[in-house]
Amino acid sequence: MKLFPQLRRLVLYSNLGPDECARRLLECIDIERFTPFSFSGYQGSKSFLGRVNERRFRVRQRTYGRQDVPIALSGEFLPRKRGTLVTGVFDLEPIAKIAACLIFAVGGVSAAFIVKVLLARPTISPWIAVICACTYITLALLAPNTARALSLDQERSITDFLCTALEAGEDSTAYTA
Repeated sequence: MKLFPQLRRLVLYSNLGPDECARRLLECIDIERFTPFSFSGYQGSKSFLGRVNERRFRVRQRTYGRQDVPIALSGEFLPRKRGTLVTGVFDLEPIAKIAACLIFAVGGVSAAFIVKVLLARPTISPWIAVICACTYITLALLAPNTARALSLDQERSITDFLCTALEAGEDSTAYTA
């Protein structure tokens, strides 16, 4: 079983060529450069951050001090006969995955300690320890899916941004040719 939910794919089609798509995207985003003395943590003021390397790209929404789950779209521009197929996957930022794993590990050790202490006391019912353990396991299993659900607005914002910047849309014929 995987801890994190399955990645969500994005497929768009643009009548622009791959090089033009890359150029337009690069103009519309700020390059991800960490800056400790800014409200968002990154240089620039554009609403989206990322990088574009030839036909590959990565885009995320800039957040200002909010407790959003950081999500990014990683993808590529694939040339077609007329236009470009823009494909990518939305995924949690690597630092968010690392933090979640550390929190789950510390929480698991803490939950095991609490269960052990509760089971050692004869005046407390063992059912309380079982309830504590089951509650932790349930929360640990639901947390990644909850985080993904909370990030759906960012996914929609990134998708809308790409559709506008690249003059793209979801097109059923994009899968052919």
